[in-house]
Amino acid sequence: MELRRTVHMNSLITAIRTLTIFPIPGKDTIHFERSLFLFPVVGVLLSLIPLGVWWWAETIVMLDTLVPAITALGLVTWATGALHLDGLGDVADAFGGAGDREQVLAILKDSRMGSFGVTAIVFDLLLKTALWRIAFEQRAVIVIMCGLVMARCGQAILPAFMPNARGGGLAASFGTQGKTTRYSVIVATLLVLLCVVVAVGPLRAGVMTVAGGAALVIFARQCRVRIGGITGDCIGAANELIEVAVLAAAFLVV
Repeated sequence: MELRRTVHMNSLITAIRTLTIFPIPGKDTIHFERSLFLFPVVGVLLSLIPLGVWWWAETIVMLDTLVPAITALGLVTWATGALHLDGLGDVADAFGGAGDREQVLAILKDSRMGSFGVTAIVFDLLLKTALWRIAFEQRAVIVIMCGLVMARCGQAILPAFMPNARGGGLAASFGTQGKTTRYSVIVATLLVLLCVVVAVGPLRAGVMTVAGGAALVIFARQCRVRIGGITGDCIGAANELIEVAVLAAAFLVV
């Protein structure tokens, strides 16, 4: 029992260190793939940021919703080291052209940001700012929280079910996934979806799930077609795409 508790704690430490800049003490798990099912837990931790900012704006300073929305989004972006935005930009640059597999992988590895990447990041931040402001106005910060957690489910699903497109990088750290890893990710995702139903109601939860799932499936298929799998940048980009899809569905469809 003590050994299992230690393994799970090390896996959580790895998940937090992978998805955030928080300096968590302790040891990483030896097998990185064991941390995948705990990615949604990191989403829960990050979701406390917009909740705290919303409470601060509502009860203490009485600010207009735009400033708290920008503040919360900025803090979450800072907490993740802007890693997912960087992934989105790199993927936009790589997939935006008509190059072959090797050219796409070379662009993904290039640290420089092109016009497609900058445009994608700006568009993503503007969309999320608008959607987060709607959530703050409607006192529906729970939708933002659900979106953050659901996006981390997508980040776990990709490396659990998709092959690594090249031999190195973040995606390679999670190794070759077996049935146990995939099963744990599926169970964690189903538990998250159940919590979303309880939090926002079955109709809104259903629309959010369909939108997020569609974004993940379409993007995963594009990754397989273009480069034969995923890279770490793809995992980050998936997070941004799912977050926007989930929030847009929650507020613009329902």
